[in-house]
Amino acid sequence: MTATEHEGDAVMNKFERFVYDPTVYLKISWKKSSATDADVLRALRTDYTLGVLMRRGVPEWLGADAHSLIWRVASCADILTSERPRWARRVYRRVFGEHVPERCVRIPSFGGWYRPDQHAALSSAQLDAATRLLVALALDNTDVPYAPQLPDLCLLLLRHLDEHTVFCVVSDMLRQSRLFERSNNIAAGIVGAHDDSGNGNGGAKNAPGRRRQRRRRLVAARNTSGDAASAAAAAVADGTPDGARAPVHYVTCSIRATDALGGAFMDMVEHCLPEVSLHLRTLRVGAADFAEAWLKRFFVGSLPEPVVVRIVDAYLLEGIAVLHMVGVALLHLHSEALLRCGSADALLNSLRASTRRFDNTELLMQTAFSCSATSSLMARLYRKHVRDAGNGVVAPATPVRSSGGGGLAGAAPRSVSSSTAGEVARVVSNLAFYRPRVRQLSRVLSQQQFEAVWSWLPSQYRALEPQRLFSTREQGCSLTNFYSHCAPHHAPTLLLLRSSKDAVFGAFVSYGWDAAQSGYYGSGESFVFRMQPHAAVFRWRPGADELFQLAARDRLALGGNAIWLDDELWHGRSEPGDTFANPSLLGDNVDASFECVALEVYEFVDVDEFGEDSEDSEDDL
Repeated sequence: MTATEHEGDAVMNKFERFVYDPTVYLKISWKKSSATDADVLRALRTDYTLGVLMRRGVPEWLGADAHSLIWRVASCADILTSERPRWARRVYRRVFGEHVPERCVRIPSFGGWYRPDQHAALSSAQLDAATRLLVALALDNTDVPYAPQLPDLCLLLLRHLDEHTVFCVVSDMLRQSRLFERSNNIAAGIVGAHDDSGNGNGGAKNAPGRRRQRRRRLVAARNTSGDAASAAAAAVADGTPDGARAPVHYVTCSIRATDALGGAFMDMVEHCLPEVSLHLRTLRVGAADFAEAWLKRFFVGSLPEPVVVRIVDAYLLEGIAVLHMVGVALLHLHSEALLRCGSADALLNSLRASTRRFDNTELLMQTAFSCSATSSLMARLYRKHVRDAGNGVVAPATPVRSSGGGGLAGAAPRSVSSSTAGEVARVVSNLAFYRPRVRQLSRVLSQQQFEAVWSWLPSQYRALEPQRLFSTREQGCSLTNFYSHCAPHHAPTLLLLRSSKDAVFGAFVSYGWDAAQSGYYGSGESFVFRMQPHAAVFRWRPGADELFQLAARDRLALGGNAIWLDDELWHGRSEPGDTFANPSLLGDNVDASFECVALEVYEFVDVDEFGEDSEDSEDDL
């Protein structure tokens, strides 16, 4: 026997001891020369092995390859590897085009936090992949603008999974969350959790058994169909992976669902730790103080990274209930110190400092899965809050403190309230993310700069795509040609300019370019902007001049002289103006005159007007 085989046997023996349980005994030849990924996958599907392993956490000594393989099994990505990465690449082509960017500049946060600096284990390439992932998820799931767990979830999964696999896994989590909403007849946009009454994700103690049954059906489908692709198709039939098992609650897909999640957590604390709950209410510490750092962020920044990874291990199998159980366990383990605190700020500071130093993962997970804070309890409390919200019942609110910020997370990224349907719609509209697909190469803006401009547009135009009407390179430097191609019915339009000294600036105008108009016209939706040097946008304020746009036979102007061009579209000026309160768009301490080397005008069209992409044909499905 070689030295490598001896080493493999040693690792094997250690792994067997790790997963030993009175009812479970996993036997695999991990890291042996004869072992393959398929052998490991078959072994992990045996009995309760996966449930035991994910609860206890994947040991670091198994290595990154083992962790990646086990995460794939827990998320069911292993049975879909022949089709799903191909599907992910097709989605990427639809979102980004043929040239996928190295990284995206404007990142959708889904109402949560995007803090890559708190994920030190990721390389720069993985962080760039996270930007592409979030953009692709936002544009492929436009009906889910609010899902605050997604940024940290993507960053965490990238530790052990590749980019396309993470995209497939997270897309499936969103799909299951929406299926859960429909299957339980919950109000639109609210995602709940299951109990063990026969309709949902029952108690955590039964999850491995259902997982085992699911695996057996998947293996049977594979053996019957003869290939992985057919097994995958059979597995996802009728909208659920196994045709019978209810979807798992992974993420909250609305503001109201997130509020219900926080309310359920506080009720769970009251049920499991009544003395701590009373103390929290006395000090006016409520759900909002825990939601930002714990329930929305998987405890990233609140617990050491190895502990967070252990939480993700269990989360992949059992869903978001794990976050509640770990939160209650943390309060239980630090209850003596918390009860001695005499103010809310002192309590939160004490809890923040102690959790950041807490590294006893075994004690934390053992407490989380042994206390009375079970997933079935969380499900009942959560459904109660969802039901109360649907009936218009307002839960007793924790009085607002006069000091403090975002609880354990510090200053929150935004204030979200679901007190009225109008407020929810307004917040969700502001969170919506769109990435314009530029079909024709622009000589003025890059793709990243188009993204920045789209973030400045009025919300009703962000879901539309740019289509070029005029370009000096194609139609020539003539104001007459400009008016003939930019007819009045083309409105609104985006005007982009580049000067001979590489200043990049432009304007959005809500009315079409009509040379028959006498004098200035337009509306307060119009604005001018500068991209180079120093990106900035300048908008109209009520009470200011209304010199929005001028379409004369011998000149074109916006904002007075914020942008002015002659009839040859060559010589121009940019001066400070009162309409948009703008400085010179050419930059500071430069001459107001410029020579225009490129001018482009775009209108806004619905994405369907482009027709279907060739890469989205049925042949690729």
